[in-house]
Amino acid sequence: MPLKRPHRRHHQAFQHEVDIAFAPVVGCVSYLDTIEVITGWKDGTLAMRLLSQHGIKWVKSRNPHPRMPRTLRIQRPSRTVLEQLPPILGRFELVRVDLAVDLLFADSPAANAQALALQAFLQAHLTQRWHGMRKMGFAAHGTYWASPWKGRNIVIYSDRPSKLAGGPCTHVEMRFYSTKQVRKLGAGSLVELLYVRAEELLRGQCVLSKPHAELVNRNIEDLINRTAIAWRKAGQLPRGRLYKRFRHECRADVARKVRATIARGLAHGVAGDVPADLSDAPAQVWLEGYRKLVGRAVAQVPFPSVPLFNSPGHAPPA
Repeated sequence: MPLKRPHRRHHQAFQHEVDIAFAPVVGCVSYLDTIEVITGWKDGTLAMRLLSQHGIKWVKSRNPHPRMPRTLRIQRPSRTVLEQLPPILGRFELVRVDLAVDLLFADSPAANAQALALQAFLQAHLTQRWHGMRKMGFAAHGTYWASPWKGRNIVIYSDRPSKLAGGPCTHVEMRFYSTKQVRKLGAGSLVELLYVRAEELLRGQCVLSKPHAELVNRNIEDLINRTAIAWRKAGQLPRGRLYKRFRHECRADVARKVRATIARGLAHGVAGDVPADLSDAPAQVWLEGYRKLVGRAVAQVPFPSVPLFNSPGHAPPA
């Protein structure tokens, strides 16, 4: 029996929820937040001098790579640095790229509360396309969609002002680790990373999802019925009161498995405790942990298109 789909009205109702959640957003700014390269340099004096001259934060460390044992992480690199850095580094590989989108709010007393509300909404409904089994992590300042050093990750927080606009914002950061994931961005050089449209990449790689609790419960009943049919064919199906007990135990067993799967999908933190109502768990955890049970019983809408303020001819709001 095919798993049930939400009706069109459920999609429309969820779209209305998304419109309400994004109503306070006045625009967004997108930018290259962090890059990380590994290199085989012996003396990094020139590179350190270049970064210091432009006031750019950087971290130097070592790694186990036999030919390129040194790692350089650069935050908010400028175009000049990206142009002058490759000749100084010599042979290097780009192993990490962080692209950020700051969803901006009008400067008002309620702006911080609106940013926190949008973060909570995205935490509940933002899902990555083409994802595998991973764990969401919850920290005091934000939410992580995967454990550290996964090929793709998303980080969201709203307790800091925008790095470009300076006002309250909900910061959505896409992190790409490994040369394989970085190459998929289509940038042939460090400078071309500045032309990657983070807001378009976010809409292409993420959607907003909401599992439909009623349809999920129907899928659970269908699972119990299929189990009962299999037992009947095997001549093991109990009758009378024992049959009611059988259905009750099946339903409890399914709920227990779902709860255990959701618990594995939530890594740590206070928010990582399994909610009393399973429908309150993040959509990402539902889709990864019990995809067969949820099936197509999920309403999905694209990530909203928000006006971009740091495109040519635009400026962040005062």
